Amino acid sequence: MSLTSAAAGFGARAAAAVDRIVRQDRNMVLPKRIPGAPSWVDPARLPRIRLRDRRAAFPPSAVYTLVRMLRICVSGDDYPGVRTVVEAADRASLAEFGRELFETWRAEGFPGALDWPTHAQALLGDDETARLLGSLIVGSLPLPVAHRALDALAAIGTDAVRGQVAEIATASSAPRLRRRASRMLEFWTSKSPVQ
Repeated sequence: MSLTSAAAGFGARAAAAVDRIVRQDRNMVLPKRIPGAPSWVDPARLPRIRLRDRRAAFPPSAVYTLVRMLRICVSGDDYPGVRTVVEAADRASLAEFGRELFETWRAEGFPGALDWPTHAQALLGDDETARLLGSLIVGSLPLPVAHRALDALAAIGTDAVRGQVAEIATASSAPRLRRRASRMLEFWTSKSPVQ
């Protein structure tokens, strides 16, 4: 049951007011089922996410909440609460957390849905994430994960990403992945201002 539907039990005016609030705050728009954190996520074994001022770290409960938010993100329709976390957190510690989350998922044999741990790299990643993903795409990722990792690289969008995508375009053993990487490079080149 949606918030608006629940509010309708209190009358049309209540439903309209709740609907306005929900439309204004995308943090209020949630899927019908919010997944929990998978059993392989253990905040004690992951790098601590520090606040922007680096004086304190997120408590384990906040880490679980972030993982739950990452699980409901879909490329092109990310839960806006993740942006709030990114703005509040130290970027380097957040990216390190994201990389270790991905590596833990990989060590567990990629359980569950393919999308969220890979897509989390697009939301949390940095240049070091780009280097990690680039080397894994060329080397050892299953093809569906490699394609999603290439999407995550593109979303990170730094200069380090271009170098990794260039490497994938020449060194990947998967022809389709090489072609996708080449098309990304061509697109970026066509969008670059003339020097």
